Amino acid sequence: MPLAEHQFYHRVVELLEQNQTFKICRVVHAVGSAPRNAGAQMLVFPDGNIEFTLGGGAIEGRVIREAALSMQQSESMLREYHLGDLGMHCGGIMQVMFESAQQKDLGFYQLASGLLEQRQSFVVAYDLIEHQANPAKALFSESEVLFGEENFYKKAKPTADALWKSEKVYTQQADYFVHQIFPSLRLLIFGAGHVGAKLAEVASASGVFTVDIVDDRPEFADAKKLPFCEKVIVANHNYEKALPLPDERTFAAVITRCHDTDKVVLKTLLDSDRPFAYLGMIGSVPKRAQLFKILKDEGVLASKLEQVVTPMGLPIGGKEPGEIAISMLAEMIERKNQLDGTLEGGIVRWKRKQQAQLNA
Repeated sequence: MPLAEHQFYHRVVELLEQNQTFKICRVVHAVGSAPRNAGAQMLVFPDGNIEFTLGGGAIEGRVIREAALSMQQSESMLREYHLGDLGMHCGGIMQVMFESAQQKDLGFYQLASGLLEQRQSFVVAYDLIEHQANPAKALFSESEVLFGEENFYKKAKPTADALWKSEKVYTQQADYFVHQIFPSLRLLIFGAGHVGAKLAEVASASGVFTVDIVDDRPEFADAKKLPFCEKVIVANHNYEKALPLPDERTFAAVITRCHDTDKVVLKTLLDSDRPFAYLGMIGSVPKRAQLFKILKDEGVLASKLEQVVTPMGLPIGGKEPGEIAISMLAEMIERKNQLDGTLEGGIVRWKRKQQAQLNA
């Protein structure tokens, strides 16, 4: 998922800067029923401890053992696992690349981590065959190549460009794994009261979103009370001046202290003409009707108001702040999963003309 990717690149930078020894295990191909898709990554340490996951179960245990046994080998390897042979009834096939972490790649991971911090997307390409002993990587932005071996860049650049234009592209020309990485999904909450704070807590715990929260009351917008938030922002009184704005990977929730400030925030977001993945406002059906009428009278187009989800939350019942927050989060996750992959990274997997026999 985007949040795990965001954390993954940052963590690799930390470990390389500390000169730690570890293996990067990356799923580069998955067919049939498998616990994770291509693009999933896991770190394995010499003592067998891990960070991140390839889905758990027998496949993850097998990968951990093989990574630990090969920890002192600098060469990378590509392994194929038939999950049925491992006693997993799902029965799919996964190919995993084992890569030794090396200091020469620190710059690569620093660039990737920096782009994610700036909420910029990029493409990573891996040469799976020609450079198994010393795998080539290339990192591309939409406008320039940021890292990469010249010959590999010439081969991978057209496929990376194609990925910007299409969610998934397949060809039989070569054998590369190309992955489009997007910044984490962000949940931007306006209002740090009982429901807003609970929503921030459960959303952070879900691992789906990074969470930013905004309130015009300093005693509520207190980072010590909201340690699960990435950013805690104190807005101007009544939210009347500059507010953080969404982007196409932002889910925004308007849950301020009263109807008047809900209206101010909602109007600011809609007037900004900024894209968003989801915009919801807490409230009842009568509140929606009254507030939307006021906003229409103030010049907000009906087409914009139609994009606002209110009342928020799936109808699971319950009026406790935690129950309301969970219903809201469930609705947002449902919306995310209804977007047909438009929020997920694209995967391009080129297969060799002659498939080598890769036996687990």
